[in-house]
Amino acid sequence: MPVYLLGSNILSDMMRYPRGAAARAFERKAFEPDARMLTSIVVACEMRYLVTKKGSPSLAQRVDRALASVGLYRFPPEPTTLTQRCDPTWSAGGK
Repeated sequence: MPVYLLGSNILSDMMRYPRGAAARAFERKAFEPDARMLTSIVVACEMRYLVTKKGSPSLAQRVDRALASVGLYRFPPEPTTLTQRCDPTWSAGGK
């Protein structure tokens, strides 16, 4: 199952240029069987911060549409290899 993790630059480009290359690629990939289009909570917060900073209702609507069109990637609670190497006492759930 292909998973695409979209960053703030891609989502911004899709909002700025709805018929641009990023938006067309998104539409092609979104119709692939079992394809998942995701963004991270960090990107979602960046986008929401931009809306708050700018105070633009039309920008708020575009961000809402962009974030509604993708799922939210949930970071796994288990440690990564790097985390295990840095702190071998680390465990999921803080135990």
